[in-house]
Amino acid sequence: MQVLKAVASLRPLWFIGVYLGVALIGGALLAPGLWHWVHSPMAYLPQLNFLETHNDFHRYINRCQMLLALALLWPLLKYNAMSNRHAVGLGRSGSEGFQWAGACLMGLCMLGIVAATATLAPHLNWNFQGNWIKHLRNTCIAALLVPVLEEVLFRGAIFGTLRRGMHWRTAAIVASLIFAAAHFLHPRQSNPQPVEWLSGLEMMTHIPDAFSNPGNIPKFISLYLAGFILCCLYQRAGNLYAAMGMHAAWIAGGKTLKFVLASNPASDPSSAAVLLWGRSDFLEGWIVVGVLALIAGYYFYQANQSHVSPRTAVA
Repeated sequence: MQVLKAVASLRPLWFIGVYLGVALIGGALLAPGLWHWVHSPMAYLPQLNFLETHNDFHRYINRCQMLLALALLWPLLKYNAMSNRHAVGLGRSGSEGFQWAGACLMGLCMLGIVAATATLAPHLNWNFQGNWIKHLRNTCIAALLVPVLEEVLFRGAIFGTLRRGMHWRTAAIVASLIFAAAHFLHPRQSNPQPVEWLSGLEMMTHIPDAFSNPGNIPKFISLYLAGFILCCLYQRAGNLYAAMGMHAAWIAGGKTLKFVLASNPASDPSSAAVLLWGRSDFLEGWIVVGVLALIAGYYFYQANQSHVSPRTAVA
């Protein structure tokens, strides 16, 4: 009987594994076909002109994988009896706006702490020159769209599915590892020449090479801690709106910091300053790891005090 219960508890984990495997491998197999279609004379459309400046094949792999993951989301939720908005954290209670705004403000405060520490970095220079209109437009679009898609996928669907078969803390650990790993699944290799039908899978074999960059180790840990914080917010609130608000603040604030901060190209990548703050991305520095670790501890404590069931989502 205990063995059957243990097997049943692992059922959501196996299903998530199959779901992710199909999305990753299927997206890599679909990417060459999309590439050839976009670059064929038959596919010429004025609306596709922007692809001339976004011609990296790894982008095609990433977009195909994301689109396939979203397309398979409904079967995943249907299989786990989570095919209504309440089950994926999109229920309405009337306080969603306050939850979103409060978490957004907290996320901006976190980035304010990081920005304040950046004034101590000798290799970083503040530069407020640039196309602010373009920056604000792109940042607003990303801050509105990305949190909705990623929260529904990683917290609502994946974390929500996992915690139906295991304690929410274990589910949060697994879901956060998946969230962090997903940001390293599109290696930025040069375009294969020529692009063949297995080129996507071949490029995926270079994923481990990303960790040859020392900055990607703290970046992975930071993304894991960020995912864990968002899981705790979902667990505590019973819906995704607070997690979406904090995620939106991180995207908007993070993009703005990268826009106004420039790294001295002559700085030594192995210097203590670069290791602490990162060269051009704060996620590549250990300062952010420390800040996120403290915040993760706080939200973990808060989630443990939550009235939400440890295994199931609040309807």
